Amino acid sequence: MWILMCSIAIILCISFPINLGSGYILDLRATPLMLGGLYAGGMGAVVLAAVSIAYRALFGGIGSIVSIGITVIHLVAILILFKRFASANVKGKLLLSSMLGFMSAIVTIIIMQVMQPMEHVLLLTGLLIVLNVSGMLTMTHFIEILRDYSYLRREIIKSEKLEVVSQLAASISHEVRNPLTVGKGFLQLLHQGGVSPDKQKLYIKTALHELERAETIITDYLTFAKPTIEDNNVLIVRDELNALSQMIEAYALTNNIKIDLTCQEEGYILGNSQRLRQCLINVCKNACEAMEHGGDLSISSTCDTKQVTITIKDTGKGMSAKELARLGEPYYSTKGIKGTGLGMMVVFRIVEAMQGVIHIKSQQMQGTTVTISFPRVSGEYMNHTCIE
Repeated sequence: MWILMCSIAIILCISFPINLGSGYILDLRATPLMLGGLYAGGMGAVVLAAVSIAYRALFGGIGSIVSIGITVIHLVAILILFKRFASANVKGKLLLSSMLGFMSAIVTIIIMQVMQPMEHVLLLTGLLIVLNVSGMLTMTHFIEILRDYSYLRREIIKSEKLEVVSQLAASISHEVRNPLTVGKGFLQLLHQGGVSPDKQKLYIKTALHELERAETIITDYLTFAKPTIEDNNVLIVRDELNALSQMIEAYALTNNIKIDLTCQEEGYILGNSQRLRQCLINVCKNACEAMEHGGDLSISSTCDTKQVTITIKDTGKGMSAKELARLGEPYYSTKGIKGTGLGMMVVFRIVEAMQGVIHIKSQQMQGTTVTISFPRVSGEYMNHTCIE
């Protein structure tokens, strides 16, 4: 990429020169040639020198012959200096580039004067020195600023990744340890003996529940870490919502929540059924937990020519604007110490992986509405069990 950009710059400089007469033209091709060679190394310098000589030859004149000599001298100087340039600090690079620019101007004028004397040689020399040195200094400084910015950006990204990993590790150890500790405690009580049959059943049930909770937490972490949807199938949204309603029915009835399911038409989307259900269950579970004293949970779907929209609405306590703005942030939960924040993180990642869009509206004491839209596909693809 660096060689390509410098080659284009050389061609543009030669294409738009200042005509000095007698077959000579003045341009700034030396600047991209020298900069490209210093930063790209020896092989890059050779390629750029070949581009410069070949393209200048197309214009003809005595200057094309002079150009070969000047370019070869530039190439030799670059091959001598590029390793020292690469290991130098910014000040050293600025000094070397300005020296190379000065040398380029002097050599160019001397060769041109030897081949065919010119008028106003001192003025031309001064002009070429100013252009070469200022061009080399300016571009070297600009390139170094860009490289420093790129380096700092990479370091910031690396630091952020390490911070996320450390937070994730701490969160996993904390969240998984709690249910494991509870399960271990009940198993120890069973191991000690002297427990009545009723309590044995209770202890085993509680231990299994805590192990299932730990498994759920680990699954959520894995989904968050690897959201890519594999084995994409064409899904019938109506069937997925019917299955969702059945899965959460018992939980809803236990909490005195009425489910209202409305599907206008089937609607087809591309995705993974298990991941989609995981996403929708998380949303519905949050909705049910927001209705502490019961309420209505509305699940519906609508279709148009381009997308299928799933809407889940509750009559719970809702969220403030501040809570809504932070929804989906890592480890942020509106449930306080009872929540991990993983549920909505997983929802956002699954929707994103399925090329969907999610919108959430909420008002305190008036409930929350979650709208998820997915690209619609044609039902004729239902015969394909998997689409790559």
